[in-house]
Amino acid sequence: MFKLCYNKIMICANCHSTIGSGASYCNVCGCNGGAISEGDGKIKRLFDSVSESNKFLGYILLALMFIPMVIFGIICDIFSIDTTGPVTIGIITFIVFLFFCFAGFFFHKYIRLQKMKNNPNVIVTVGQIVDFKNIKAQIPYYYPIVEYKIGDKTFRLVYKYNIGADPESISNKLCGGADVDILCSANNPFDATVFYEKKYIELTAVFLFLSSFVAAALIFLIAKGLLII
Repeated sequence: MFKLCYNKIMICANCHSTIGSGASYCNVCGCNGGAISEGDGKIKRLFDSVSESNKFLGYILLALMFIPMVIFGIICDIFSIDTTGPVTIGIITFIVFLFFCFAGFFFHKYIRLQKMKNNPNVIVTVGQIVDFKNIKAQIPYYYPIVEYKIGDKTFRLVYKYNIGADPESISNKLCGGADVDILCSANNPFDATVFYEKKYIELTAVFLFLSSFVAAALIFLIAKGLLII
């Protein structure tokens, strides 16, 4: 869907770029309608398995950590089970293993990203947030419009990440004018996505630290005789 401005200039409803009169698709974002899209190729699918919004992942972690502990506490209370024995050690060991698995998961994503960046059919470049696509609802949604260049041609993508009701907040890392890393297919410049290489390393380090910290605490409790094997 394209919008016709008062001076008869065609504007893409997706990326807000100016396009030629009578065009059937936008030659800047590749969109032929008003849907938010980052492309349908391999570049985008690589990142679909990891949500850029960490809230959902955070909820999963909290559930995996605390729900088993709550259930364990209730069972021990009902049946008067001694919580200083092997059962508690098993629960804590499970948490250590869980943290370690998440560290391995994000490290695996980092390795895959490195392999893809070294692929001759992939281009790594830097884009800039030049505008925001507003989806009007009871609570408005804003999606950053990122502009990047491949050779001497300019492209845009609408980053499918809701940044909230105030797109120009200084606390928002995706505010207007911010630079972001772009991973793009050399065969199809429209097939591109924003990526955060540093995020995978940070998450790997965080979960490795948590697994090491809990493991050290477990060893300390056993050494002090507070947990009995």
